[in-house]
Amino acid sequence: DNLLREQFTERLKSIAVENTTKWVLSVVCRDLGFDDMHAVTLPELCWWMVRNDLAEVLPESAARKALRMPKAIVQSATRESEIVPSVLATSIVQDKAKKVLALRVDPESPESFMLRPKRRRWVNERYTRWVKSQPCTCCGKQADDPHHLIGYGQGGMGTKAHDLFVLP
Repeated sequence: DNLLREQFTERLKSIAVENTTKWVLSVVCRDLGFDDMHAVTLPELCWWMVRNDLAEVLPESAARKALRMPKAIVQSATRESEIVPSVLATSIVQDKAKKVLALRVDPESPESFMLRPKRRRWVNERYTRWVKSQPCTCCGKQADDPHHLIGYGQGGMGTKAHDLFVLP
């Protein structure tokens, strides 16, 4: 370490680049849940970059390869009439990586400060429709209405049990 201090050579540069590359790949493997023996693929690397808000630094060639787009053909001389507009692969990745909605979760809900908070009833129309299609638990005939559990601390004044606690 002290031998090479304040010296710069191409060999040192290549060693530094190699060490940085190995470190980044080990961080990517760890974050994606792989062991260090896993060979990171380009789509996995792109996914890691998008997850960590690094989509804007993704090179165009890597984005094209990850999206399976053909390589960009760079012609030295073209006429203006031959220019065809196209969308950059990096802009496609950035559009797909945009956050749709930034959620902010309150760690302590207002109910946690109340002595007896009002219970929120869980409603699931699809589940109650399925319970209606089951045979009655008493007579075995086709049920026409799901019955919510009464008592056992499930009901209340002006409310009934969650839809999870229904019988055909």
